[in-house]
Amino acid sequence: MKKITLLLSLFLFTGLLFAQSEQTQKPATIAEQTIVYPNPVESLNPVNVTLPLGVEVKAVSFVKMNGWELISWSRVNQNQQQLRLSLPEMSTGVHAVRLELKKGGFITKKLLVVR
Repeated sequence: MKKITLLLSLFLFTGLLFAQSEQTQKPATIAEQTIVYPNPVESLNPVNVTLPLGVEVKAVSFVKMNGWELISWSRVNQNQQQLRLSLPEMSTGVHAVRLELKKGGFITKKLLVVR
């Protein structure tokens, strides 16, 4: 009888811990909350960037996957949650949108350019 009670107690305890661990999720990072769309995008069409509340951008650049910077903007309206960026004519393929944050650090998002 003691073994059954012990096993039942252990089962209930571990089930309780498992249920609690599923409910406590870590908050999403700033990079996870930043959205770049449409993706894929057609060359010469604008790209939209949605930022989380309170995040200010210092500069934005489009970078090829080999590291070459195609275009950058250092004058960005820093208090906006929504940025609309005009793309230059770009070759098709995978590129990156790199956001330099005012408080330091970078957010890099992949962007697929199609024709």
